Parts: sequence; C-alpha cells; structure tokens
Amino acid sequence: MAIEYTFTRVNPLCLCDESDNLKTQKVEVSMKATDTTSHGTVLEAYANGEVTLTGASCVAPDALDLDTLCNDLAAANDWKASLASGIADQKAAAHEWTGHLEGPAVT
Repeated sequence: MAIEYTFTRVNPLCLCDESDNLKTQKVEVSMKATDTTSHGTVLEAYANGEVTLTGASCVAPDALDLDTLCNDLAAANDWKASLASGIADQKAAAHEWTGHLEGPAVT
C-alpha cells in the first residue's frame, strides 16, 4: 500500500491587537504518514513544526491560507521524505505479529 500523508494538527496561536482583533502569531503543524503492510500491520510516523507569522501575515485564524502554510512548511523541511524513511525503517525492523498462536502442551 502507498504511504498516505495527512496534517493531523493545525493549531493557530493568537494575540489580540489594540483594537481587540484576533491576530495569529504562529501556527503549530503536525503531519502523519501511514502505511499498511501486506499483513495488515499499520505503520505510522510523525513530523512537527511551526510557522511564525509577522506583519500583514498576522491575520485571524479563519483568514489563514492553511494549504500554503502547511504544505510550504512540509516541503521546506522535506517531511514526506523524512516520514517515508521512518516508515521504511519500521518495515525493516521486527514487529509484533497481530495473529494468535495456541501454546503447545507442556511435556
């Protein structure tokens, strides 16, 4: 299965200006990569970062261009490659089997 990427957390951090207008100062962002092995084991990897806003880019949370902010952060930090590497490392390591075996009788 192909790795799927999703932004799992987008958290604007805000202040009110002198006119009591809400202005976003920083946006915390998390991305998750998920892959399922042929045996049904779900593997996940995460990346976290933040975007600091200044000047005219400090707007109300609902006016943020989240698509650009989040995807630019992910691209600048090469999150897709980093997360894919994390998934590949997990695939290369032994992991717990999700099936069930009956223990043998003690002799």
